[in-house]
Amino acid sequence: MQPVHATTHRRLARLNAFIERQDRIIYTLLIFTAAIGLTWVIWRHQYLIYRDQHQARPVVKTLPMQRTPR
Repeated sequence: MQPVHATTHRRLARLNAFIERQDRIIYTLLIFTAAIGLTWVIWRHQYLIYRDQHQARPVVKTLPMQRTPR
């Protein structure tokens, strides 16, 4: 086996640090997106329950009266 140069170690260390930062960013965005999705689902559920409980009675549309010719 050939010895590995110090520059190679530094490059690998920088690359590993870069990948770790990217992982943290991705996981943060994933958690943030999941929180938004969960908030929306809970809000929608509450909204539909409220709407069903407080729904106004359906409006009955009447047909226009037909006039008899005079």
